[in-house]
Order: sequence, then C-alpha cells, then structure tokens
Amino acid sequence: RSYTDCRLKSFRNETNIGMHRNWNRTIELNTSPYLIIFGDDNVFLPEFLSESVAALEEHPRAAFSFTFATAIDLDGVPNGSLNIENLPSEGVLDGVEFLHRIVSGENFVIRDATALMRSSALELLGPLDNPHSEHSTDLNLFYRFATEFDIAFVPKELVQIRIHPGQDSALRFRTAGGTGQLAQMAERTDAIA
Repeated sequence: RSYTDCRLKSFRNETNIGMHRNWNRTIELNTSPYLIIFGDDNVFLPEFLSESVAALEEHPRAAFSFTFATAIDLDGVPNGSLNIENLPSEGVLDGVEFLHRIVSGENFVIRDATALMRSSALELLGPLDNPHSEHSTDLNLFYRFATEFDIAFVPKELVQIRIHPGQDSALRFRTAGGTGQLAQMAERTDAIA
C-alpha cells in the first residue's frame, strides 16, 4: 500500500482463509497475463521479472518459468544456493521429461517464489488443488502444468528465499512427524497416473 504506482493493488482478506484458498483468491483477482505467488519474506532481485517474462515470451509452449534462488536467513544474509542441477542448456524443459524425472525420484524442487506463471495456462487447468495436503499445492500445480505444457527456466539466481526454523515448510519437511514427505510421495504417485 505504500507504493503510488497505479498498477499495484493491495488486497487483504477480512479473515485468515489459509494458504490454499488465499492462493486461489490471488488467481481470481489477477488481471495480468502473468502471475507469481510470492511470500512477503522473500526478495526479488532487480532482473527477475524482465528475465522471467523474456523466458516465457521465448518459449510460448511453457506454462511457467522459474529461476534459481539463494537461501537467506532471517537477517537477509545469504547461506546457500537453491539451484537445480542437470537442466538442459536451451532454457526449456519438456513437461513429460520433467514428470519422468520426478517419478524416477529426482529431487527436482522448483520453489514457488521463483515461478512466474502464464495466466492462460492457469485458466486452462482450473484452480489450485490440494488433494493430499495443503502443503503440496505448488507441487500439484507444477505437475499438472507439466502434463500439458513445457517449463522454461532462467539459470540465474534472481530470487532470495528466506529459510528459517519456524516456517511452515521447515515444520512439514524437516521435523519429526512432518507430513511433507508423504504429500510429496502422493503427488508423485498422481504424476505417474
């Protein structure tokens, strides 16, 4: 709300509707040809948007693009790379190949904060879904995209993702009793189907 740019709008729900419903509300409110769902504790680097849009323009069959990311702590201090290895050199990944890599057990993690989505692809696939866990909504969406589209990527670190012990993904994936791994396995099973 502090920005004076008329292209930026701020919406606040009257009550907390949860992550999944909030993400679907974001999709409903979007009027742009592109959409990113970006947590407010993460940081865009200056070239993120221009590089991501250029990747989607260059690869019209891609439903979304993603970039590499750097992990940062609560104070914004970088503490490691979150890059994906073994990507093709041409900047696009065939959707079916992506699913084959996921199903074969490759830990191919695309961070939602790095994914700029094409709104027309979202319209085709319908709203976000979370049949297994509200914490695998992004996996479910990326896998559904891959059944119909390619995936573009920008091999540059253009997003900083804040990693800290109390965040939801840390609780779901890196603590005893967390359900993240089970949800991930269920999404992979759906990808096989």
